[in-house]
Amino acid sequence: MSQVVGKKMAAPRVVRPSSRFTSLIVLLGLGACTSVLGIEDLHDGPRPGAGGDDTTAGTTTTGGKSNAGGKNGNGGSGNPNAGSPEPGAGAGNEPSGGTGAEAGTGNDGGTGGSGDNPPLTGPVHGKLIDRWGKVIANATVQIGAEQVSSDDKGLFTVDDVGESYDVSMLVDGTGWVFQGLTLRNPTLQIYSGSPSRYTYVDCDFKPGTAKVANEELTVAMSTPTGGVETTDVGTDAKFYVRPQWEGSANTTGTAHALYWTVNPATKLPAVYKAYDTKTQALADGIDGSLITFDIGSTTPFTAKAITGTVTPYGEGSRTNSVFMRFSSGASIQIVDHEPTLDAFSYLAPEQISNASFTVAAWEGSYYGPLGLVHRNGVSPGEGVGALDIPAPPTVLTPPNSATNVDDATNFSFKASPDNAGTFLVVLNNLDEIQRLYIVTTQKKFTVPNVVDGAFVLAQGTEYEWWVETHGSFATVDAMAGPTGWVDEFSEEYITPVGLEQDSGTYTYSAAYTFTTKP
Repeated sequence: MSQVVGKKMAAPRVVRPSSRFTSLIVLLGLGACTSVLGIEDLHDGPRPGAGGDDTTAGTTTTGGKSNAGGKNGNGGSGNPNAGSPEPGAGAGNEPSGGTGAEAGTGNDGGTGGSGDNPPLTGPVHGKLIDRWGKVIANATVQIGAEQVSSDDKGLFTVDDVGESYDVSMLVDGTGWVFQGLTLRNPTLQIYSGSPSRYTYVDCDFKPGTAKVANEELTVAMSTPTGGVETTDVGTDAKFYVRPQWEGSANTTGTAHALYWTVNPATKLPAVYKAYDTKTQALADGIDGSLITFDIGSTTPFTAKAITGTVTPYGEGSRTNSVFMRFSSGASIQIVDHEPTLDAFSYLAPEQISNASFTVAAWEGSYYGPLGLVHRNGVSPGEGVGALDIPAPPTVLTPPNSATNVDDATNFSFKASPDNAGTFLVVLNNLDEIQRLYIVTTQKKFTVPNVVDGAFVLAQGTEYEWWVETHGSFATVDAMAGPTGWVDEFSEEYITPVGLEQDSGTYTYSAAYTFTTKP
């Protein structure tokens, strides 16, 4: 039996290349590998309603920005609730209004510009959320010289902000910086901001089931903000699961058990034999009641093939995965396949309510670089078409194993042709739990200020850094929409997380290490 445990996220855990691999080895030594389940809703492209510049209402093919049809007096027609996709009449220096291919919604649609408007300045009314969509209260936020705290709804206000600005935050000792924002109402999503919880729950099966060779039995248990998957379960003894979640000390867990056989030659699913689900109240640090699953059904589920093709970016080994996704947020992996061909065909069970499937293909290694593409909401019998694995960024300077790095050192990386827009840069202190995340379009930078120096490079210390992409957002503004930006495979790409599902991509570069000046 191997247990895929939900991860703690209140304190930043070292998860990437060398440090990710170390954590994985530790867990495997305990008979476990790591996964987590939760909430998120991301978009591959720019958020509907994002910006219009100059002569078009949206340089990224979406509606008007910040309630204005365009700068420089461009028209951009629309009502207060939806940016219109039709051209508008220009009232300023430009001859025509912008067009948007998609309608904006809420505050992001708007009316046309009136002419020679001054630069957009004034207060910023922001909101902080974590990867699950939960608000983050009592976080320190800084724009320019002004510091504020988010309230119990995750909201904050900073007055007198210029047209373009950076936001830095300190959340549970972790630094975040969003660079080059212009939105007056950004929603800033980060990985984590709530206490981490866990408990143990014993599980068993009703008598009459005896697992034999070439059979798989997996149990997954989820909460709204985390969960666990336990694979290779036996039927001859009780076993435990260790669900983890974030936020309140009390929550409800939903457990799922899936029983199937595999083709002995290919190790791919052949027959889906049984399924059962249970719910249970969970409390932090208090063992749950025994869960007994009934998987004694003798009538297999019908199954149909999910088909498609994968195009690699051309570097590293490849893996195709299929995950059974439940409305509770739980996930059970039914396919883990290293393909020799681009075309694929995998059987998935029908007749299981509140379930869909995610097909993922990734190329690379735990150490990076790695590119991943996933198609969500797939049904048995569906053809998903072509999945193109994106190439990750390339870290340039400082070179790997560099020394004498300090806050004045220039960091640089190269974007791939598949991800030319926004990036998440991660700097990780290998000597202690300290991490900085930078959301940016800049491919050359120095270490930015975080809440008056809350994150600085410690002297004589070893760090690693790498670059991630989450979809194809064109601007940091586009990442600051109400649904967030975090890809469901990020940080723990072994398993997707989230109640709400949207297809996307995720990449990360190789990690370079460096040592700071003594």
